[in-house]
Amino acid sequence: MEKKKPKKDPELAKLEEHIHELNAHGKILTAIKACYKYLDMNQTNPYIYRLTGKLMFKIGNIKGAIENLTRATELKPDFPDAYYNLGVCYYHQIQFKKASDCLKKCIELDPDFNMAHYWLGLASYHKGDSHQAIASFKKLLKKHHTSIVANYHLGTIYNSIEGYEKAIPHFEKVLELNKEDEVVLYHLGVAYFKTGRFSKSVKMFRKALDLNPEDKRSRKMLESAFNVPGFG
Repeated sequence: MEKKKPKKDPELAKLEEHIHELNAHGKILTAIKACYKYLDMNQTNPYIYRLTGKLMFKIGNIKGAIENLTRATELKPDFPDAYYNLGVCYYHQIQFKKASDCLKKCIELDPDFNMAHYWLGLASYHKGDSHQAIASFKKLLKKHHTSIVANYHLGTIYNSIEGYEKAIPHFEKVLELNKEDEVVLYHLGVAYFKTGRFSKSVKMFRKALDLNPEDKRSRKMLESAFNVPGFG
């Protein structure tokens, strides 16, 4: 027999609805005050702690966000959304290990939480775990084949570990979707240069300079290409 859900206190239900309405209309500080009013009456609702944490994050109070989101996970250990928000907060605090741990927990609870793979990729890369970063962005790419951001980050990570051959198809995919991006043109030019495709690298650097004549990186690499024996 299915268990009946406990009835909400009408006053608390009304206040909870009010909080969501304030948030929807951008009245963040008023919404936060309403959250704390709610929590004065009921300190066991993980959803309100999560909402308070999200609102704190919106106003840049990362410490307050972390405190509330941590409380949400303590009250509800199987709360992937709270772990996700907590991971993003830790990332913005430059606490990449804690961010990774929270995002891994989120994915453990909900493997289809796609944006958790994205932030885990970023956090892993910044804490020096390129293997995990690549795995995370590949999982995101598997779910969203045309993801520009996943292709871009995979390309930059492969370039950073000298996996230039593997970087090339990812940058090429980004350019298919966004043909005028000087940063991607530069990174693809570097990958071409490092794999001996000097004509293609020159083409990329020239395109980057057409878009931004002040791009010193592309100009320097263009000069390097012309200085390659037998090419320039």
